[in-house]
Amino acid sequence: MAPALWRTILVSLVLSVAGILAVLLWLGDPSDLRALGRLSLPAVAGSLLLLAASFLAGGTRLAVLVAMAGDRVNAWRATRAFVLGLFGAAITPSGGGNGPAIALSLIRDGVRSSVAWSITVYGSISDLLFFAWAIPASALVLHLTGHLADARLLWLAFGLSAASLLLWYLLAFELARATRLGGRIFSLAGLRRWRRPAMRTLAGIGAATATVTRSHIGWHVLLQLLTIGLHLLLYSIFFLLARALGADLNFLVSQAVLLLVSATSYLVPTPGASGYLELALSYSFSSQLSAGVLAASVLTYRALSYYAAVLLGGILGGAVLSKELIKRTPRDDLPGRVP
Repeated sequence: MAPALWRTILVSLVLSVAGILAVLLWLGDPSDLRALGRLSLPAVAGSLLLLAASFLAGGTRLAVLVAMAGDRVNAWRATRAFVLGLFGAAITPSGGGNGPAIALSLIRDGVRSSVAWSITVYGSISDLLFFAWAIPASALVLHLTGHLADARLLWLAFGLSAASLLLWYLLAFELARATRLGGRIFSLAGLRRWRRPAMRTLAGIGAATATVTRSHIGWHVLLQLLTIGLHLLLYSIFFLLARALGADLNFLVSQAVLLLVSATSYLVPTPGASGYLELALSYSFSSQLSAGVLAASVLTYRALSYYAAVLLGGILGGAVLSKELIKRTPRDDLPGRVP
């Protein structure tokens, strides 16, 4: 692997370990990690099955998007592209490598460039629509169950929902304006050399995205169901682990907390939101779980939801893909540098 990739993974690992140690020192002591020994084989196997199901839901969503845009990719290649997207997100700040990793993987598998880049845009659009309704729903669940006493946080959740809904609308239905704006930007001095390939790319993405947007409502419902599935299957891993360790954890509360913490993690600049996720999850569940159960659940959940994707992505071709993601010089044949 490239030295830059190893450094990124090392930084992420150090931040994750620091987050777990901070939690242990705050809630108890390092000996609380002995709770890991109480995890049964069925619990670990069930967690791996949930992870695999989340990968499959994500891959199926990509395959559906490709079909809606007028191209084709089989389920295995789509799932591999989804995992490589997670790998790209894990090694880049704020998960910025997710879209480029997916697009480059699909292009190598024969999907047209304009389609590959457009569905990365529309995948984000689907996530935005999901968060637009799921954020206030989660906040309301926590408020009604007494886990969100401050009503101002509930209003903040509704504000984030409105912002997500607005951004979803602009990306889904006003991409033409973004294309025109891109033309003006690439007309500036210093950027003109990339204007022609950039505009060609933006036009192709706009056309392919418009094809997806105009698809039958049934396809969009399916996309939203798959989006719900890939997120909630992943969040359920934490619930399964905590319950396996003897915690009396409410399923809806756990899903709501994981969703809100995950939604805000997109704003964190560390690779994979390392450090933040460990601390945020521990703080959110500190009143419901003992120190040992909490530390073991957070550590195992992060190992499966984050480091497993890094390891699996590396096996599936992430080491080669990372060379494209870490290049500093823009290239005409990498349109993902433009959007």
